[in-house]
Amino acid sequence: MKRFLMILSLALIAFVSLSGQETSFAVVLKPHVPDSIELSDELKGILQKKMVQMCTQNGVEAGESKYVIYPEIRVKGAEMTATIPPKCVLELAVIVKVVDSQTDERISQTDFVLKAIESDQDKALYKAISRMNVKTSKIRKFMVVTKDKIEELCK
Repeated sequence: MKRFLMILSLALIAFVSLSGQETSFAVVLKPHVPDSIELSDELKGILQKKMVQMCTQNGVEAGESKYVIYPEIRVKGAEMTATIPPKCVLELAVIVKVVDSQTDERISQTDFVLKAIESDQDKALYKAISRMNVKTSKIRKFMVVTKDKIEELCK
């Protein structure tokens, strides 16, 4: 009987403490890689995964939403070294934007540079995209600002 009362009182305490917590608004972004980016399907898949990771590893849900997060990528520089064997030094400019897909209003954006050195440009492109770090301080700040702006818009 004591055991039953103890379990019942603990369950009641847990219920009361959990029911008193306020539910917070969850910000959800839809990761998307536009068809206008001229990459192979494999690289587009990797980039899509990086967009999902950018959301989930920085406190934002990834799923269906009117708010879309997408990258724009362009080659900033590509040159061959004078070494033996020659290597391709590739520099990519990446802009990540979050927009409201219904109004085309830009919520926020950030940009950064990816670099890679490989034997040819295709391998360097693959290496740069696949090694994109989605947990840098710049990206974390971008995601916090984006989350705050969306929460403000939804109030």
